[in-house]
Amino acid sequence: MQGNISCSISKANCSAPVLRRTPRSKKKPSAKVKRSSQVRILIAEDDHVSSCMLKSTFTKWGYTDVIVANDGDEALHRLLDHDGPCLAILDWMK
Repeated sequence: MQGNISCSISKANCSAPVLRRTPRSKKKPSAKVKRSSQVRILIAEDDHVSSCMLKSTFTKWGYTDVIVANDGDEALHRLLDHDGPCLAILDWMK
């Protein structure tokens, strides 16, 4: 099954993204994709390849404010910041 995965986030309450598989289309991105650039996303990942892949994916989806934290201390600092992210992708290991 081929298609794109679209992601929409409500900026007002920073809810989790809703992923839907949609048919491929050559149409221009909708207004929802353009608004996604206003959402700040934090990726907490110490593996360089994984963090680059995630950041690239979110950028392709139209998110321009994607922050990568390389360790837990940096991620916690970013999460507690007064203008912290609405969405955090965390790599938790025990």
